[in-house]
Amino acid sequence: MTYVERVNLAIDYVVSHLSEPLRLTEVARAAMLSPFHFHRVFQMLMGVTVADFVKRLRLERALVKMAHAPRKSLTSIAVECGFSSSSDFSRSFKQRFGVAPSGFEVEAWRRSRGADLEALADASAARLHLE
Repeated sequence: MTYVERVNLAIDYVVSHLSEPLRLTEVARAAMLSPFHFHRVFQMLMGVTVADFVKRLRLERALVKMAHAPRKSLTSIAVECGFSSSSDFSRSFKQRFGVAPSGFEVEAWRRSRGADLEALADASAARLHLE
């Protein structure tokens, strides 16, 4: 089995367990590699660490939930998306999008970044796996 196939197995595991706490050892086991070796291979092939990859997926999922359920509490969205706390979610969201989730205006963001949003949705599944 190639490294690409192993990383794709890990990606499948991450996506299917995104709302749960994810440990490197579990993800590495899904890829059938030692945690140390898996971390190096994943970062080499994906260009980001496993933690950064997981955080990006969780933030993208949270953004979708915020857009489709605007009345839902940010705390429940954070928990549903696998963040350990609402403060962890807020900190990560602000780091990625430049504003706290409570101040984020989905409609304004859609208008200003509509093309980016469409590209994100279209490419989201395609960029998860390696070829």
